[in-house]
Amino acid sequence: MKKLLLTIGLFITCFYNVYAAQSDVSVEMEVEEATFGFSGTQSVNLRLADNFTKMFLKYGNEEIKLVINPDITEDTCGCLHYRATRPQSNSEEDENVMYIRYTVSLLDASECLCENRDFNWTASVREGLGWCGTGDSTMKLRGVRMLESPIIE
Repeated sequence: MKKLLLTIGLFITCFYNVYAAQSDVSVEMEVEEATFGFSGTQSVNLRLADNFTKMFLKYGNEEIKLVINPDITEDTCGCLHYRATRPQSNSEEDENVMYIRYTVSLLDASECLCENRDFNWTASVREGLGWCGTGDSTMKLRGVRMLESPIIE
């Protein structure tokens, strides 16, 4: 009985470790192009977290939490397209604070079958105020997601 419980516990631990490793992915991205407020930014860390429901955008001293749109699309090659936006607060105390809009579009081609790419993660970032977008800060990013095979000991 002890061996059975130990085996089940080991299986659950291994499964949890593999799941946890796959549910949080972080990639250092290089900046290809940047405008306005993003000018001078050299690198950005882009992280998918909480089973791919949240995205964190970190550059300089800023870390922006975004919510991933649940309609993640997969094209015919197996490339995944994510779109994330910054959630807007509904609290009364935040009514007087200017809402800064963030949108990130991410193409994850790390498991894409159609073509080999030097950079398997490419993203565009947009930050702005208001609704028209003419003065928005933008960035184009590229990075490499390293795919790891889970090691079960």
